[in-house]
This record gives sequence, structure tokens and C-alpha cells, in this order.
Amino acid sequence: MGSQSQACTFNQSGFFQLKMGFSQDLFLILSFHCVMASKLSVLLLVLCTLSLAHAQLRLFNLRASNLPANLFGTTDGYVSVLCGATNLGKTSVRTNTANPWWEEEFTHFQALENDVLKLEVHDHDILFDDLLGVCQRQLQFGTYQHDCYLEKGGTLHYSYTLG
Repeated sequence: MGSQSQACTFNQSGFFQLKMGFSQDLFLILSFHCVMASKLSVLLLVLCTLSLAHAQLRLFNLRASNLPANLFGTTDGYVSVLCGATNLGKTSVRTNTANPWWEEEFTHFQALENDVLKLEVHDHDILFDDLLGVCQRQLQFGTYQHDCYLEKGGTLHYSYTLG
């Protein structure tokens, strides 16, 4: 048996065809297998794209409890919010309270599942702000409530939805 030339190419319908120097029946079988392999490749590409699809992140219900007092006996807390490498902003400063509740909600339309949500809790002061603690969590699809214990004392409570 001599060597046969072969090529897997697109036909006018946009499907792959495998051309070899065999009979018409064998050509149809090989063409069918090539089309199926083509569709499988497209399906895998679509599935991979879906797993990297951007989702909307909504962070809400930010509050803290038992934040430690500074030298003046007060706490002026705020939270900086980051998602992956994107800085989403910060809350307003809640003055003179160890148990602040922030009304702000944060939305990020380019979030991905497994991105890291990073929340930094600070005490605002005149000269420089004290970092009270950092909360980090890998995002998952759905709605969740979390409590995060801060390194210098106190707890940050928050909720998020990724979807």
C-alpha cells in the first residue's frame, strides 16, 4: 500500500473534512469523525470560556464589632475594599464607635470565581491610619455571610454575592 495524502480542512459548510485517497464510503466516515472532533473542540473552548466568565460581585452589609480603641480611647473605623488587583474604594469613616455599620455597597462587574476579595479595616487618625486587620477570601458563586477576626482585635462582618 502506498502512502496516501491526507488533509483535514474546512468545507463550504464550515465543517472539517479529512481528505485521503480512499473510497467515497471511507471518506464519509473519516469526514464524520473529523466533524465530531471539530465540534468537541468548539465545545471544550466554550466550556473553558464559561469557567472564566466575568460575574458581578456585590459586597454589602459591612459592619464591625469590638474594634480596639486608639490612644485617645476612640475608634474611627473604615474599610478599604479590593477584588483581585482592582481597588473598589473605601467606606466612609465612622467616628467614635467600636461597633461601626457602613451603608456603602460595592459592585464589581469584572469579578471572577476564585478572585481574592480583600477587606482592610483601618482606624483613621490625624497623622496616619492604623491597620486593624485584613480579611481575605476567595470568591465563590452564590451569596455568603462571613465573620473575620482582626489581628488587632474586633470582628468584621460582611456579606457578598457573586453571580
